[in-house]
Amino acid sequence: MHSLRVATLVLVVGFGCGSSDPSPDAPTGLVGLGQICGLGTDPCPSDTPRCLLTEGGTSFNGFCSKTCIDNGTFMTDADAKPQNVTPPLSSGDGACTAIYAGTIGTGACVATVDVMPALPLKPNTSYTFKAACVVKCSAADGACPTGLACNAQHYCQAP
Repeated sequence: MHSLRVATLVLVVGFGCGSSDPSPDAPTGLVGLGQICGLGTDPCPSDTPRCLLTEGGTSFNGFCSKTCIDNGTFMTDADAKPQNVTPPLSSGDGACTAIYAGTIGTGACVATVDVMPALPLKPNTSYTFKAACVVKCSAADGACPTGLACNAQHYCQAP
């Protein structure tokens, strides 16, 4: 049995302003996975086209990501907790580590997006989902690339 933690993210597709060529001096110094995206920033590059915004964040910024699982499923139990996650999120980790160019933290397949039926989770219900890559905080000290902060789920997000 695999457990699933539903991330509190809002998915924005094709969001961003500016040129179509990402700036090498983006706020985090990253291009691709972990690159800051949102209003007034360069759009995400083609290998990480999803801009994931943190729900309830203090800005309209997020980070660039890509889908690492396209057709996931799970069932909730009587307490509305996800059970029997297929495939396990970790099965997408290789795709995320392959595109992460940073030196702080690691790429991982963690963020659940496009959950259907829509949240909140209900007891004894079947769901489908996609998952997206994130930058996990440094295991040693919880550090994240510049411009991102470690959240309670131990991955880096835009503040």
